[in-house]
Amino acid sequence: MLYKKINLKNRFNQLENDVELVSYCIDNSKEIDINKKRKTVIIFPGGGYKSVSFREGEPVALRLVADDINAFVVHYNVGPYEYPYPIIEGFAAIAYVREHAEEYHVDINQICVMGFSAGGHFAACLGAFHNKQEYADMLNVPLSEIKINGVLLGYPVITMTIGTIAGTRDQLLNNNPELKDYYSIEKQV
Repeated sequence: MLYKKINLKNRFNQLENDVELVSYCIDNSKEIDINKKRKTVIIFPGGGYKSVSFREGEPVALRLVADDINAFVVHYNVGPYEYPYPIIEGFAAIAYVREHAEEYHVDINQICVMGFSAGGHFAACLGAFHNKQEYADMLNVPLSEIKINGVLLGYPVITMTIGTIAGTRDQLLNNNPELKDYYSIEKQV
C-alpha cells in the first residue's frame, strides 16, 4: 500500500494554506502485475464547507482500494472563502495525481473525482470547470494536468440559490452574491 500524506502547498506554492492529500494506493507486485495502472478516485468529503467529514473520506477510500481502485482523500481548507478557493485546491490535487501517476500506478485516462454533500458540490465544480484555462494558469500547469475523466456524486449540493442549505452557501460565497450563479452547477451544464 502506498499510503502517504502530502502537503500540496509544498508543490503548489500559489496555495495560500496547507492542503493535505492522503494517498491510499495499491502497490504493484511482480506476483500479480508489476506494470498495472489503476483507476483512481480523488475524494472530496462533505461538511458544509465548514468541516471535512472523516466518514466520507478514509472509509470510502478503503472501500475503493478493496475493489482494486486507487484513492486519494483531499483535506481541503474550510470557509468562509475568497474566490478561487476552495476550487483551486481541488485542481492542485488533480494536478498532483497526474504528475505522480507513475509513482502511484495511476491510469491517467481513468481519474475521477468523487464527493458527498458539499464535497459533492466541490467535485461537481471541478467537473464543470476543468476545461477553464484560468485554473491551470493559477497553478502554472498545462490545462491537461487538471483534466478529469469522470465525476461521482453522492447526495451533492448542486445549487447556490435560495433552495440550498444556507450555511453551505454562506461558507462558499462569503457574502459575494456575484458568485451565486457561477457556483450553481445547474447553470454550468
